[in-house]
Amino acid sequence: MNIAITLIVFSSIAVTSCVFLASYFLIIRNEHKIKDVTLGLLFITIALRIAKSIFYYALPEISAIGIAFGFLGFALIGPLAYVYFLVNKKTIEKLKPIIYLHILFPIIGFTVIVINRDFGYDFYFLANISLISYLTLISKRFVFTSNTAKLNKWDKTLFYSLVTLAAILVYQLLGATMANYAIGIGLSSLVLYFLFFFALQSPTVIKKTNKTIPKPLLEKVKKAIEQDNIYLQPSITLANFSDTIDTPTYIVSKAIKAL
Repeated sequence: MNIAITLIVFSSIAVTSCVFLASYFLIIRNEHKIKDVTLGLLFITIALRIAKSIFYYALPEISAIGIAFGFLGFALIGPLAYVYFLVNKKTIEKLKPIIYLHILFPIIGFTVIVINRDFGYDFYFLANISLISYLTLISKRFVFTSNTAKLNKWDKTLFYSLVTLAAILVYQLLGATMANYAIGIGLSSLVLYFLFFFALQSPTVIKKTNKTIPKPLLEKVKKAIEQDNIYLQPSITLANFSDTIDTPTYIVSKAIKAL
């Protein structure tokens, strides 16, 4: 029982990390609207799929709605990944209407499962085939081509992580026991953790701000040091220094380092 609880907590944190990453792409990052939104939605769909596994493991009698949302997330991983790599290669500013046909299967499957959850296994099986098909298409069109060198480390890592996730989900679906299902949850969570921490360390994903200090503020700090000799005051601290010249502490600290 303790192992089951540990697995649920471990996986839930992984899903939460995935949602945080999705929020970054959807709300904070503002480089290429279609790419950012697609990537954000991709992580939301992955989180939905893994969350469904967690709930199903903890509560086998999960409602049809829960199973349907898990399927919706699962079935959308492939189309969203394809759109991301497509936009990434061709720098598309607006999606053609035909692209939206890719969400037809996920919507149909979602609706059928809501009506009758007995079709859940069949549609999850088809979703596995769909994901593998999309990843195969992505590999041929965007990964293993003469222009492969143009893919950055993040894009390559994302692709291979999705391939790994697809293999794990196939194993989970075909596994005959709940133990295999639990192993699938744990391995899927590891993939999410890996992507999350890789994104944090990747400058092409999480842009680290490198704000320069405005020249007037830099001159203000410089004058206080060189002309006013403020540093000669007894027991002067950085906070006292900042208050004296009416400048935020972090700016004073950066200015001193820059001088």
